[in-house]
Parts: sequence; structure tokens; C-alpha cells
Amino acid sequence: MTGSPIANDDKLKQPRSAAILLSLTILDTTVRMFVPTIAGTFIGIALDHIFNTVPVFTAIMIIVGFSISILLVVMQLKGLKKK
Repeated sequence: MTGSPIANDDKLKQPRSAAILLSLTILDTTVRMFVPTIAGTFIGIALDHIFNTVPVFTAIMIIVGFSISILLVVMQLKGLKKK
């Protein structure tokens, strides 16, 4: 026997944990990008129906949601750089 089973098990867990961490980071980035934009769209549509306007609020809220998405992703990238 060249090595202990525990040492071999630790080597197998590292790539799996790195892959899981990468997958979760990608999922988190996706959520940060799309949820504010979609929420802004629905809020804008609701405001347009309430105030009986042409899709003014929808356009504004899409832009606001997209801006929030960009800020959230930038904050996430800054946090990853610190780690």
C-alpha cells in the first residue's frame, strides 16, 4: 500500500468542492443578473396598469432593474477578488 485511504479521499473531494463552488457562483451571478430586471419589468407593468400609461414605467423599471443587476454583479466580483 502506498497511501492511506483517507489521503486519497481528500484528493477526490477537492475537485468536487471546487466544481460545486464554481457552479454555485455561476448560479448566484445568474440570479443577481435576472431577478432585478424581471422584477423591475413586472413592477413597471403593474405601475403602467395602475396609472393607465403607455409603457413608460415599464421602460424606466427595466433600466432601473438592469442598473441594479450591474451593481450587484460588480459587488460580487469585488467580493471574489478579496477572497
